[in-house]
Amino acid sequence: MTVRICSSFFPARLGLPALAAWTLVAFFLEAVEAAALQAGRGIVAVASLVAQDRRRLLAHANSGPASYRLFELLPTTPRFIIEMVRQRLDTSFPTATAAVKLLQELGIVNELTGQKKNRSYSYSRYIELLAQESKIGGPPSSKAIPRPGVVKRAVETHR
Repeated sequence: MTVRICSSFFPARLGLPALAAWTLVAFFLEAVEAAALQAGRGIVAVASLVAQDRRRLLAHANSGPASYRLFELLPTTPRFIIEMVRQRLDTSFPTATAAVKLLQELGIVNELTGQKKNRSYSYSRYIELLAQESKIGGPPSSKAIPRPGVVKRAVETHR
């Protein structure tokens, strides 16, 4: 079944002339474009952070398979405890501890609790980037932010 949409249906349904409806469509398309650009910048920032941290880890003299495998888990598990690392890497507790300490020494992960036991760690800069990109507060481009009354004036002008 093919559905045919009459171009005058929606503007008429909303009580708007066609030109005013296209003004609204243009506004929403600009907002979508701004959101897509912001998301793209966020993806690049996150990928750059991970690549930079990976290079620092690989350049370190003491980096080994356990520390590298732990690093590769960080984007999917940015908060963790050593016992979880031990289980996920299927390794001994001392090996898991050494991998975490190396990443902490490089400033890639931070210890959160300040305790002797059951320490919790975080890939903080990664989490901060994700939180920054997911904040609701409008697009970064002023192009997509409507100037007060522009849409209203466009609708009133074309009635």
